[in-house]
Amino acid sequence: KIAGKKFIRGAGAVNTERRAWVTLLTGDSYNNTLMIGTQLKSIRQVSEYDHITMVLPSVSDDTRSYLSSIGTNVMEVLPIYPPETIENWLYDDVFSKLHIWNLTHYDQVTFLDADTFLFGDGHKGDQIFQICDQDFCGSERKEQNRRTQEEPDGLWINTGVMVVRPSKQKFNYLINTRLPKGMTNPVYLEEGFISEVLLDPSQPLGTYNLLDWRYNTCSEQYFDKIHQCVSSTNSSLYKY
Repeated sequence: KIAGKKFIRGAGAVNTERRAWVTLLTGDSYNNTLMIGTQLKSIRQVSEYDHITMVLPSVSDDTRSYLSSIGTNVMEVLPIYPPETIENWLYDDVFSKLHIWNLTHYDQVTFLDADTFLFGDGHKGDQIFQICDQDFCGSERKEQNRRTQEEPDGLWINTGVMVVRPSKQKFNYLINTRLPKGMTNPVYLEEGFISEVLLDPSQPLGTYNLLDWRYNTCSEQYFDKIHQCVSSTNSSLYKY
């Protein structure tokens, strides 16, 4: 076995792509750190691919040591701040998700928010890599914005689950692209940004496809029990 690489026997085809699951930790949040542990456990039940936790410099050595001890690969990344047209410090860190395009030592990665975990039997969780046969895949956000009660216009990607083929060229394009004026949704800044970029015919991100909405959706019935968001799919991504 080669780390991050899986050999799949099929009808004459062998898949040797390097793949990984990736999440992001922006600080020493006790809850988020524990949720990454839950995420990793869920992945290990259904997948053999690497798990990477990107951490910002603000994450302490103690937290990094804990993450390493549970088996995730800790990788420090520098913060990516929102474009100058946005002035909302509460969401400064969300653009650091863009680092997934810079993980060029992998052929394909699936990003999961820290509060997202897998649920399923066998290797069904890995199906998301095969299902995404494009350069980018994400589920479309359909539910209303809970704070503004407004339905997003046009394509709106939910960046809680994304499948990406990393590329240095695409990463550089993203971090040097300004957010269009007026794209100031205070709740989903990075989602509006990525959605706008994908709709730009001149963008170099390549082809994209929408995942089944069940790969990243919420079930209201769990709110009173866990005070968070649980989602399910038949190949089984759960949001915890």
